[in-house]
Amino acid sequence: MIIIAVKDVFFSAKISETANRLGKKTEFATDENELLSMAKKGNGLVIADLNAFPLSSLEAAKKEGLTIIGYLSHVQTDLRKRAVKVCDEVITQSELTKDLPNIISKH
Repeated sequence: MIIIAVKDVFFSAKISETANRLGKKTEFATDENELLSMAKKGNGLVIADLNAFPLSSLEAAKKEGLTIIGYLSHVQTDLRKRAVKVCDEVITQSELTKDLPNIISKH
């Protein structure tokens, strides 16, 4: 299962479409309560917009056994420093867009 924790509807659709083409089930978390509820269902992957979801909610999801990939803008160096302590991987939005099929295939 892939949890899409992204508030940008266009980008959420892109992630979902790519995952569906690769045979992966997706769910959308529109806020941190939904994210935590979905996280309790079991293992999987969270692709999270680090500007839309607090690191504390991602940390709680990680404790439930989920892999967290967070993305942000390349200029957000302070947020990146904090996020690497919580996420399994922190990448820029452009890296996520470029490598989305590979990222989803690995999980």
